[in-house]
Formats: sequence, C-alpha cells, structure tokens
Amino acid sequence: MFGNIEITKFISDMLAPAVMLSACGLFLLGLQNKYSNIINRIRELNEEKRELRLIDELDKYQQRR
Repeated sequence: MFGNIEITKFISDMLAPAVMLSACGLFLLGLQNKYSNIINRIRELNEEKRELRLIDELDKYQQRR
C-alpha cells in the first residue's frame, strides 16, 4: 500500500512543525535571557550611582567612576 519512502516522508512532514516550534522557543528563550542579563546590569549600575551620590566624600577611584 504505502512505500517505504512515502512513510518516511509522511513522518518527517509530521515532525517538521514540532521541531520548528521547539527551535523557535529555544531561540526566544536565549534572547530573553540575554536581554534580562543586560537589564540587570543596568539596574546594578543605577543602584551603584545612587549609592555614590549619598556619600559625601569620594576617593579618587569613586570620583573617576
């Protein structure tokens, strides 16, 4: 009834959308992780900037930053 080639093509056609969705999901997860790291760094820098403003007298390293 079905040839061996027809069955393998049928199976690969069924699996292609699932593989593509998984790959896209992993790609978006990686991008989200990178953007999250960047946002966290910006928040840390802003927090450090706020803390330095509260200090009355800064040493040379803190002034340069």
